[in-house]
Amino acid sequence: MSIQRSTIAITFIGAVMLLSGCGFEPLYGTREGSAHTPLLARVQVTAVEGPEIVATIVMGALNHQLLSADSEGHDYDLYVEVDEVASPLAVQIDATVTRYNYRLRAKYVLFDRVNGGEMKGSTEAVSSYNIVNSQYSTLFAERSAREKASNSLAEAIERDILFQLSSDEE
Repeated sequence: MSIQRSTIAITFIGAVMLLSGCGFEPLYGTREGSAHTPLLARVQVTAVEGPEIVATIVMGALNHQLLSADSEGHDYDLYVEVDEVASPLAVQIDATVTRYNYRLRAKYVLFDRVNGGEMKGSTEAVSSYNIVNSQYSTLFAERSAREKASNSLAEAIERDILFQLSSDEE
């Protein structure tokens, strides 16, 4: 039994030593005492165009997702154009709609301030909500669907940017 434990311990220590020297750096990580900036912190959300309510929510979700609170030290500017569509999903026999699909579509451009290049992309997020007898509940459900779709949209844009920037740095 003790031979197995020592073999497992030696294997574990060897694996840790190998991984520490491989050069792996997490995308979200920072080093203390280093000038290294995480990729996402180098992106500034410059503008979000679209319906005012949606643009505000998407801007907040992107700023939260991309960690771009201050305006210093950014190498990239992100411009996003958003539109929303709510389409009936469940319709009763009397033509009353009881559920909507809420779809957010975004086209975005990431400008490189340093090299002058740009990356274009598009993505969409879908959420849904129920129509109920209470108008307040329906409005709350619609707002929640809008926020959920905005967060999903911000995550999709973040993934695209991380993929592009990490492949550019290699």
